[in-house]
Amino acid sequence: MTLYFLPPYSPELNRIKKLWHLMKYTWVSAKCRDSETLEADVGDILDNFGSKYKFNFGRI
Repeated sequence: MTLYFLPPYSPELNRIKKLWHLMKYTWVSAKCRDSETLEADVGDILDNFGSKYKFNFGRI
């Protein structure tokens, strides 16, 4: 096991923050939607993650 000591708040080093940023600003278009539509859009991304939607987590 390798421990990486990160600053208290470092979103640029947090892989999930990078993924959510990509989802929010690239994969989910900016539009007016209700909760059902948003849930369907996020569900589509989660169902197709790795095939239609790809993200390289890389190494720190």
